[in-house]
Amino acid sequence: MQEKSRLLVVDQSYSPIESLENEELYRHGIFEWNISRIIKYIERNEWESIIP
Repeated sequence: MQEKSRLLVVDQSYSPIESLENEELYRHGIFEWNISRIIKYIERNEWESIIP
């Protein structure tokens, strides 16, 4: 069985959301994680909708 190649495609119209004052940020390499928004996202249980 042949595996399908999975490549990421860059969205040229993407622009990151700016962080607000007093939000907790965690920088790791080229990534910047907005901890405050991740916690809010988890508290709203939105993560359940992305589990296959």
